[in-house]
Amino acid sequence: MHTSLRPWLVGDTSIEIDLGDVAPGTYLVRLVDVRGNTLVRSVTVY
Repeated sequence: MHTSLRPWLVGDTSIEIDLGDVAPGTYLVRLVDVRGNTLVRSVTVY
């Protein structure tokens, strides 16, 4: 698997995940935004 840091924006939150350390699949990621709200997003790694 190609390893890279890929930043992207979810709302106003910047996310970086090292894809080389994550097995392929779909994950639910729990985030807390700048206002303290909890967000849940799905992330698919190929």
